[in-house]
Amino acid sequence: MRKKTAIAALSLLMLIMVFAPLAADAQTRPKIRNVDELVNKVLCPVFKWMFVFFIVISIIMIIWSAYLFLFSGGETEHVSDARRALLYTVIAIAVAILARNIPLIVSNFFGSGGSAAC
Repeated sequence: MRKKTAIAALSLLMLIMVFAPLAADAQTRPKIRNVDELVNKVLCPVFKWMFVFFIVISIIMIIWSAYLFLFSGGETEHVSDARRALLYTVIAIAVAILARNIPLIVSNFFGSGGSAAC
C-alpha cells in the first residue's frame, strides 16, 4: 500500500512539474503566421530531437541484440529474443527516418512547396 501511494505521489509531482509552466503561462509562444513558420519554429526542433533519440536507442538496441545473439548458446528461445530485439531496432530506425521527414511532409501537404525542410 505504501509503495502504491509513493508511486502515485511521485507521478502527481511529475505531472505538476510538467504542467505548472503552462498553468502560469510562463512559456513564450512563437508568433506563427503561416505553415512555413509553424514547421520551422515548432515541428523542426521537435522532430530533430526525436530523430536523435531514436538513433541513440537504435544503437543501444543493436548492441543489446548482438549481445543476445552471442550469448544465446544456440537456444531457440534466446535466438528468437535476439531476433525480436533486432526487429524492434529496425522499426526504431524507420520511425527515426520518418520523424526526420515529417516537417517536409507537412509543408508539402499544406502547399508551401517544401521550402520548410529542416
